[in-house]
Amino acid sequence: MVAISSISTRLVVPCATARDYGAMPLAVVKAGRYEDVLTVSLWDRSQADLATLSSNAVLVQAAGGHFVMNDDPTVLLAAVRAVVASARSGNALPTCRDLVAGTDGRCP
Repeated sequence: MVAISSISTRLVVPCATARDYGAMPLAVVKAGRYEDVLTVSLWDRSQADLATLSSNAVLVQAAGGHFVMNDDPTVLLAAVRAVVASARSGNALPTCRDLVAGTDGRCP
């Protein structure tokens, strides 16, 4: 469990808009199998758009379906660990390639 006090206060700066997270670490984990009513191209674009909310973001694709935590937990854990490490250190997130190394994930 991460205590709020351990996270740098520079991350608590109000953003200009809801679409501007500044440099807050953000990992978007996209499901590997599409299971929804949107077109595949719209789904792909919406996932990529999420990764533009922060200047410190990474987009990765899991091997499983919508329930990534069940289908491909190693990718999800790698993403969470990377975000926590970035928040604590102030360093940028790793590249997608580095983040998914040793997992079943891939870079979209």
